[in-house]
Formats: sequence, structure tokens, C-alpha cells
Amino acid sequence: MGPIYYILIALPCTIGAMTLAVLHIYKHLLNYTEPTYQRYIVRIIFMVPVAVQALSQEEERFGAAVSGRETSAYHGEE
Repeated sequence: MGPIYYILIALPCTIGAMTLAVLHIYKHLLNYTEPTYQRYIVRIIFMVPVAVQALSQEEERFGAAVSGRETSAYHGEE
């Protein structure tokens, strides 16, 4: 985990991006008048929640490297 001020900045930005993405998807599906174009638009907007979820799993999987905890494997020591 990084310094707390990074988290304090990233958290509202992430929540805002997720909220806007879900709102845009909802509005596009509610007013589905141009299926040819809106199908692709919804797919592109859907990348935001998928990317956020993937990055959160990445930190869980590689938490030691992301948070700065050092281990002997990272420094070539045995």
C-alpha cells in the first residue's frame, strides 16, 4: 500500500469514474435507439469497471511488490 495521500486522491477518482461509467451505461441502455452504435459505446464504457476490478486483483496478487515490502527474492539474495 502506498502513502496514504495517494490513496486519498485515488479513491474519490476511482469512485467517480465507476459512478460515471455505470450512469452512462444505464442511460445508453435506457435509450437504446441506435443499437449498431450503442452496443460498441457500452462495450467501451464497460472497460472502466473491468479495469478497476482487474487492478484491485493485481494488487492483492502482487501486494508485496506494490506496497514496497522488500523480500530477498527481489534483491537477488538467497
